[in-house]
Order: sequence, then structure tokens, then C-alpha cells
Amino acid sequence: MFDGKLCQTDPDYKVGSGTAKSFGAGANLTYLDYSGFYFDTVLKYTNVRNKFSVKDTQNNAVQGRTKSKGYGLSFEFGKQFKLGDSHFYIEPQFQLAYQYQDGDKSNATNGLEIKMDSYDSLLGRASGIVGYKMAESKSLQLNLYVKTGIVQEFAGDTSYRLNGNKGKYSFSGAWFDNGIGLNAKINDRHTIYGELGCTAGQRFDKMQASVGYRFQF
Repeated sequence: MFDGKLCQTDPDYKVGSGTAKSFGAGANLTYLDYSGFYFDTVLKYTNVRNKFSVKDTQNNAVQGRTKSKGYGLSFEFGKQFKLGDSHFYIEPQFQLAYQYQDGDKSNATNGLEIKMDSYDSLLGRASGIVGYKMAESKSLQLNLYVKTGIVQEFAGDTSYRLNGNKGKYSFSGAWFDNGIGLNAKINDRHTIYGELGCTAGQRFDKMQASVGYRFQF
């Protein structure tokens, strides 16, 4: 199974704000049995472009751009439980995801030279989904869902240099991940999906929109 995804995120950091746009492509290997249990392995590549805006010590706006590439591997399992004879279902999910993100360097609008080091991310996630499945025709199947869960970053330590002066930052912490989405399975091979999500955490809050296409063989 191959997967392509386009995502835009608007994080609201405690000391500033920014926008992140990413394109990702991945390969999925999924085991699914008749009971509704599944185990999903995903190998993915992402290209991320960031814009940020912060205030300096004199309350002047400082803006900049960065870009980087990332490579990841994740394992997810869960089980879908149908609610009686209705089209509704619930689905608990658990995921462990590793990501390596390249560093980058850029110059901010005030002339500040910024160098971001690469870092490793290890995320654990526990989520719950409530969904509704509809069969519009023999070929078209729609799946509407809402989800909520908690995510924990177990790594995420990185460093940076501002005009050569080294500093450290950590993405570690926990946050709530909520969203609403729609999957449209056109036939046995082609699926289009989209999701709107919001995150509230210790280090940042963000809004996110994503669309994607999945090809299954």
C-alpha cells in the first residue's frame, strides 16, 4: 500500500507562532483479520517547510523560514467494534512512531543567523475513535469519524545556534490530539481522505488540516 499526504499546521507556541507545510509519502503494510483487529506498519518520508514569527527583547517582530526532510517508521494496532446492527463503531488505537528530522540553517529578518540541528522523535499515542460508515454504492464507501487521544513525546531533544551561540530545546511532553475526518473508499484500490485536527499541549497548541490519497494493491 502506498500513501501520499499534504498537511498544513498552524502551531501557536507559548513564545510565538508559525506555519508548517509538509508533504509526505509512505509505504504501508497492514494485517487485518475478520474480528476487526489490525496491525499497521508505516515507513514514510516527509518534507517540511516552516515559517515563524517571534518577538525579540525589544518587542520587535522577528520572522524566518526553515525547511527539512524527515524519515520515519511507525507501528499501530487497534480493533474496530461495531455497535449492534447500526453503522456506528468505536475503535481504540495505540501507536509507537519514530521520526528522524534533518537540521537546517537560515537568516531571520533582523539578520540573525539560525542553525537548527537534527533531532530524533519517539511518540507514543493512545486514542479512541467513534465513527459512522456509509455505503453510497457498491464501489463508494464513506467513513466519517471523530477522535480524541493523548500523545507523549519520549525524545525530541535538539539544539540550535543563534549567531554561533548554542542553545538547547526539547519537544518532550504530552498533548491531547483531537480531530474529525472523512475517508472515501472509491473502490478496492483507491481511497481519498481528509482530516481537521487540533492539539493542546504543554509546549504548543496547533490547528491542522490534511488531505491524502492511498493506493492499495
